Amino acid sequence: DGNVDGYTFVYWDKTGARRVNYTPTAKAGLPARDLQSGLRAFAEYRGYRADTFTQLTDFNSTTPTGLGFTFEHLKAEIDAGFPVLLYLQKFTNYYAVRSGMSRGNPEIHGMLAYGYAEYPSMGIKWVYYRTSWASGEKSAQWGPQDWEADMPVRGVIGFRPHPRIRSVTRAQGTMTIAWDGPAALLQDVNGGTTEPVSRYQVERSTGMPPTSWEAVGDPTTDHSVTLSGCCDGVAFYRVRLLSP
Repeated sequence: DGNVDGYTFVYWDKTGARRVNYTPTAKAGLPARDLQSGLRAFAEYRGYRADTFTQLTDFNSTTPTGLGFTFEHLKAEIDAGFPVLLYLQKFTNYYAVRSGMSRGNPEIHGMLAYGYAEYPSMGIKWVYYRTSWASGEKSAQWGPQDWEADMPVRGVIGFRPHPRIRSVTRAQGTMTIAWDGPAALLQDVNGGTTEPVSRYQVERSTGMPPTSWEAVGDPTTDHSVTLSGCCDGVAFYRVRLLSP
């Protein structure tokens, strides 16, 4: 019937499929008050762009067998430098009686997953997360049991910021392009190694408007490149965040 102050909606695809860059229709009320489009709107407010997605977990009792967000999906997001938002809610508890609202938001909670560990020989899959209650680092096994606040993880929300070019400077036959964007570091606790995983590729197109793009130089984890022998004629440049 409505949204309780301090709560927010998440619109899931009940088939278990991933819903990318979704914004609810006017039927749900305007302005849209949902988490995934709100994250994109906040990024745009700050002068950036971002992609978001929502997906029910594979262990959610309402998710069709063989579908949903898996532990392998979680690993892929974290390995790419994107923490995962965990959305806690009882699987079949869709509303609660609130003051002045017979079908208000049910109990929910949000957390942030930032790491994982697995022991394939024993079938153990751990997720490391923070609760937002200043309770430090916590962990739970990937599965349908209650994780925190007597609630399981109903689904996840992904957030992937795009790079944004901040300056282009030409001097003595060279051009320097600088940008903002993710600068994630992936740490292997057991191996004691830390490596940057946010890699970028500068690309060039001579079409108008830009159509086909070709790579210029090698991928980089830096946030600027200086190109030489690049600046004759008309050309368009972009910076793309690469998948791992």
